[in-house]
Amino acid sequence: MTSPKPHRPTTAQRAVLLRIRDEVVRHNPLSPRRSGISAATLAVLFKAGWIEHDDADVDRENGRRLILTNAGRGALEAS
Repeated sequence: MTSPKPHRPTTAQRAVLLRIRDEVVRHNPLSPRRSGISAATLAVLFKAGWIEHDDADVDRENGRRLILTNAGRGALEAS
C-alpha cells in the first residue's frame, strides 16, 4: 500500500522547493501563473505539507509569500 504523502519530491518538485527556499516566491490565487509554478505542482506541494503561505508577508497585488515547512526542508535533505 502506498502512502498518500510522497517521501521524496520529484525533480520538478525539488526545483520548486529550492526556488521557494532561495527566493521570494509569491502566490496569488487570482493570478496563479504569476508565480511561474503550475497549479498542479503547487497542489501537490501543499498537500504533502512541504510548503505553506506566510500569512505575515502579504502583498495585496502580488499575493502571499510561499515558504518551506519543516517537512519541506526534510524532503529536500532526503532527496
